[in-house]
Amino acid sequence: MPRFAIGDIACLKDYKWKGRTEEERSLLTALNPGHDMGRASAHPCIVLKTGREYALVATVSAHGSGPHDQWRSPWTRGGHYKKRPDRYRSFEGTERYNLKRPYLQLSKGAWPKPRGSWVNVENVLLVPVWFLGVFYKAQGYDENPYIPHMARESLDDLLRQIIEDNWQWSTLLRRFEELGGVKPLPPPSPPATPVSPPPRAPAKASPPPQAPTKVSPPPPGASTKVTPPPPAPSWADVAKGKKR
Repeated sequence: MPRFAIGDIACLKDYKWKGRTEEERSLLTALNPGHDMGRASAHPCIVLKTGREYALVATVSAHGSGPHDQWRSPWTRGGHYKKRPDRYRSFEGTERYNLKRPYLQLSKGAWPKPRGSWVNVENVLLVPVWFLGVFYKAQGYDENPYIPHMARESLDDLLRQIIEDNWQWSTLLRRFEELGGVKPLPPPSPPATPVSPPPRAPAKASPPPQAPTKVSPPPPGASTKVTPPPPAPSWADVAKGKKR
């Protein structure tokens, strides 16, 4: 199963596929109350946010238009389609309701219905990533398989309007985050290993202390009185000796 990035064009798988379990259908319905997941399935979609388990997507649809009705725009059909017509965004080549809003564009690929590709900003769905498949109907896919991708400016512009005009967006975003949809930040890098200074040269060993010189005590009975040296002769004695 391919991993889709933000801005990629994927395709919602078939909700009514015979291999789909009742548990899977119940999950899709519980994640998107008020939406008919059977009608939404098998439509291309723009990946707005994605995580390991879930994704937020906006569906792209022709809303039943085609060559048979000259690609009639949805807001001219009456009924619920005519309510809030400004909610429809058009890809280049498709009729616009609000001419002040720029066309949405792809940076890679082309739609199989270039005159019938609308995005209803209220049709944003929270789906498991296993419900996303490859959009095989993109122009040129058969000759060279690829994943279409939104132009960055168009994706940002579309997301701004979804935030402004889709009253369920904050609820959908909170559910997405609660389900672990946000990719966790990478773990912090371990602290750098401090560089140890080079080992210091061992200090030279000090010479062992010298034992103090032992002075032998005087023999028993010997006088401990120190005899002073004889006095030096006086100059008179020296003079007398010269006379002799």
